[in-house]
Amino acid sequence: MRDSLADWLTALGTVGAVLVALFREPLMAWWRSPRLEVEFEQDEPFCRHSKIAAEVDHRTGEVRDVRPPCPAYWIRLRLKNSKRFRILGGSVAKKCEGKLAAVRAARLERQPEYDPAVLHWVSRGRRGAHAYESIDLNYGEEEYLNVFHTEEARLVAFIDTDPELRGTPSVLPPGEHYLDITIYGENFGPVQTRLHVQWDGERYDRITVIKL
Repeated sequence: MRDSLADWLTALGTVGAVLVALFREPLMAWWRSPRLEVEFEQDEPFCRHSKIAAEVDHRTGEVRDVRPPCPAYWIRLRLKNSKRFRILGGSVAKKCEGKLAAVRAARLERQPEYDPAVLHWVSRGRRGAHAYESIDLNYGEEEYLNVFHTEEARLVAFIDTDPELRGTPSVLPPGEHYLDITIYGENFGPVQTRLHVQWDGERYDRITVIKL
């Protein structure tokens, strides 16, 4: 009986050791992986007044100065890298890329004329070849993602994506829209969110946006 119990315990120990060997690395990778939070409120700094001193010509892709600067209103998401468990240190979220995955109408029908579009991280600046590249986020770090902006006296909202002509619209007309946004990265799964946008076009800075 004792030998039988010892055999059972030995077998269980062997199985346990095999399971640990098989799943230790994947489990630890998940345990230490970054946890990304997407935040939005209908207030500063998510909805920001500013002035545009340079703009992109959406026909040619060229950046040109605006004189005098044009009042503008920006809608932005905040992405934060927070750790999964308190007992562990955080890890870097690598190659974070924000995409407008889909534009939907009032009844949530996908608008097929809009292709997925890479959005602009604020820290990348507006000029240069790196303006729309991905970023790394250290543990505890925050970054803002421009989704779209409006400008005084212009009756469209400009999606903040690479202006290079791709055969797809880069503006949103006044009305009701649902914007599906996904954050992709090298060492974490896709993070999805949706914004409900309502704008009558009467004022460039009177826009209702709700994160669903």
